[in-house]
Amino acid sequence: MVPLNTCVAYAWDVSASYVFGWGVKSNKKGIEKSQKYLTNAEAASIVEEYKSGLSTNALAVKYGCHRNTISRCLKKHGVEVKTEKLDTEADVAEIINMYNEGFNAVEIAERFGVAKTTVLCRLHANGVEMRTRWDYEK
Repeated sequence: MVPLNTCVAYAWDVSASYVFGWGVKSNKKGIEKSQKYLTNAEAASIVEEYKSGLSTNALAVKYGCHRNTISRCLKKHGVEVKTEKLDTEADVAEIINMYNEGFNAVEIAERFGVAKTTVLCRLHANGVEMRTRWDYEK
């Protein structure tokens, strides 16, 4: 008889070690990824680097973990994690000015390091009339 955990592992497409809770995730292809546990020194360094301006994504790449691990670490240490990259009035004002000067949303997004949809949402929220593709000079 096959143990229940092995059957569950097969059904979930993971290894039995994951079902047993050994901290290692593995699929049938043999790809394994262990959970990253941050040391106190790493956590302190993450807090300082985040406060100096690094994003959670950049920190996740640097420390070899998921961005949610970084966010949990920051929240655990009392740091408010920003969910909006364009949260200041000056940033929004500059976006509106750039758009009115003729820059498109993609160019503005690249300048601020955000997605095009973020720029379009900020413009729409501030009542800026959107240009059509025919409004651009050729």
